[in-house]
Amino acid sequence: MNMNQPSQQNNQQTNIAKPHGQVIANNGSGKMRVRNVLNFRGARSWAGWALLLCVVADVVYPIYGRLAYTGQPNNSGDLWRAGIYLALLATTGTLIRRWLRRRF
Repeated sequence: MNMNQPSQQNNQQTNIAKPHGQVIANNGSGKMRVRNVLNFRGARSWAGWALLLCVVADVVYPIYGRLAYTGQPNNSGDLWRAGIYLALLATTGTLIRRWLRRRF
């Protein structure tokens, strides 16, 4: 085969998406492949559940922080609890943004 001449093969690929997550692919060789893909309904729901869990943690953690507060000037535990609470709020904000983007 001469490398300067174009190949005579048909390299066109055709994909057809069927309902319920089925994809039919033809790569031009005459063979048809059918494969099932993930159902994205279940994959999307993790953000909602994680958001719900973070909202619960955002409500419960300040109650714990108030009960454990010492008020001593050199107690780093109070600062750690405040920092953890701010990190929880940031995580909740990120999850809300992801949940809204996937939802709408």
